[in-house]
Amino acid sequence: MTELSTYDALHAAASVLKEHDKPFEIVIRGHCMEPVLLDGERVLVTPGARLRAGDIIVFLSCSGGFTSHRLLGRTVTTRGARWMSRPDNSAMIDGLLIREQIIGKVTRNLSRRTEVHTGGVRRLLSRVALLQNILAMGLRKLTVSER
Repeated sequence: MTELSTYDALHAAASVLKEHDKPFEIVIRGHCMEPVLLDGERVLVTPGARLRAGDIIVFLSCSGGFTSHRLLGRTVTTRGARWMSRPDNSAMIDGLLIREQIIGKVTRNLSRRTEVHTGGVRRLLSRVALLQNILAMGLRKLTVSER
């Protein structure tokens, strides 16, 4: 019997969830998305949904767990398209994600029996945060290359 690391097991589970292309339920753990999503709330995740800035996504983090944060947008790097996200309660981005890490987007709060709306002001604020982070990364690259 082959043993899988936790990351490999989660990666396999994420692949299965995405392949079935059917919404599934998860329980939110932590406080980083408050007040929009509270610790212990059940939400519906829709794989394959169109992603837009401001959406709350669920992705497989590099630390080996599922994470739910706000999508800031997409940028193109020398290594291809990358996605940026961050928690609502922090200015720190999660790093650059590849599309394969993103499992789906949160579409419904089952605990509150409400849709999760991400348009308007949230979308605009996400775009501003994306531009701030792109500029900050560009400035860091300039600073490093000038040395």
